[in-house]
Amino acid sequence: MRKSFLILLVTIFTITSCDDGDIITIDLEFDKTLKLCGDENSTNYVIYALKEGANESLTLLFPVNTENNLIFNPTETPYSGSFNINNNTVKFNYRTYNGDPEEMICQEISSSSVDIIKDSIAESGTVNYTSTFEDDNGVRTVTVEFTIENLDLDTLNSTNEELGTYTWSFDL
Repeated sequence: MRKSFLILLVTIFTITSCDDGDIITIDLEFDKTLKLCGDENSTNYVIYALKEGANESLTLLFPVNTENNLIFNPTETPYSGSFNINNNTVKFNYRTYNGDPEEMICQEISSSSVDIIKDSIAESGTVNYTSTFEDDNGVRTVTVEFTIENLDLDTLNSTNEELGTYTWSFDL
């Protein structure tokens, strides 16, 4: 009887004292229509997607340089390439906010009414892009598709994620 009681006590203690903590999952199902901050006269490009009604964003920051300028103004179609997330010059973040993230993203002086609640920073990954363009009646429309491979984002490890598509038009 004493042995059974001891086993029961140890079992109850083990079950009630184990706490694996909160399991955090990130759903990367964002609007696949990307937006852009920056141009060839900026220091960095920022591509971002927002999750409507959820105050969440995905942001990809990478430097403005001659090669990266061709992503948005390709001289051949299709134009493809890749670069690595290094958490230095190329950064990828998943963030949650207590308000509308568009009040912060792309703003030199961001809104003081919106704060970042959670900032998950990717340690590594490979960004792939394919740019295409069509010329129609003196207007060029450029479409860039971004994907990320081997994304290591705090609580998410993924082999391949479609980030989305950025499209813009300009007069030739």
